[in-house]
Amino acid sequence: MSVTADPNLAAGERSAQAHLMARRAVAGATVGTALEWFDFALYGVVAATIFPKLFFPSLDPPASLLASPANFWAGLAARPLGAVICGMLGDRWGRRT
Repeated sequence: MSVTADPNLAAGERSAQAHLMARRAVAGATVGTALEWFDFALYGVVAATIFPKLFFPSLDPPASLLASPANFWAGLAARPLGAVICGMLGDRWGRRT
């Protein structure tokens, strides 16, 4: 489906097509965001219960419990930097006119 409404359609049909495209964009963004936050929530639970014993067995229990969510925090903190870099690359090379 094209990104812009077809200019050959009547005004009402163009409006309906634009409304449909907007609904599809909102639905896609909602599903993607829900899956992403489900992934982060699942990782947070596993980081607090399984990862301390699996990845940091040499540390004492409180230190391993703190080290595991620190990796989770690093992933959350890196998201804005990745968005800026990938956004610039997408704008520069991904959107050819």
